[in-house]
Amino acid sequence: MVSTRVLGLGISSAQDRRWSYLSDHVAGAAAGLALVRHCRDVHRGTPAGPVFGGVVVDIEQDEAWLRQVCDTLVVEPSRVKQAAALLGERATRAKPNGRLLGSSPLSRLVELETLCSGIAGKRSLWRSLQEALPGEPLEVVTLAELVERADDQHARVESIRPVIAAAALA
Repeated sequence: MVSTRVLGLGISSAQDRRWSYLSDHVAGAAAGLALVRHCRDVHRGTPAGPVFGGVVVDIEQDEAWLRQVCDTLVVEPSRVKQAAALLGERATRAKPNGRLLGSSPLSRLVELETLCSGIAGKRSLWRSLQEALPGEPLEVVTLAELVERADDQHARVESIRPVIAAAALA
């Protein structure tokens, strides 16, 4: 039997809303981690490679902290949402890009922009938790520190945008 939670019906309690919200973010984190690893691999040996490599390490830690938050709030993230997000991330690589094999410079720019959007979404998650659950003992680094980490990650990824944009659009 399919539960009403899986169908998105009957999400009325605070716990159900937390489950839905955090499941979406865990799914997004899984897709974001797959994307940043792909970016690291595609840019290996270029000046952007170390930037993506450092962001991979950070996002792996952020994902672990997010899972700790889920554990503390007694939320079991949806595996269905995670699988769908990972499938979607992989599917975006199959889009036409003017090349039969491999990615084009335009694909690399779109991937960078998608990663920036994901980091901004993660920052919003930390801010929302900070504002909605100020007294909740989440047992991770402070949510304010996680907001700062997201800002730092975004700045590092943005620092390589000019080179990637020029390669794609110039």
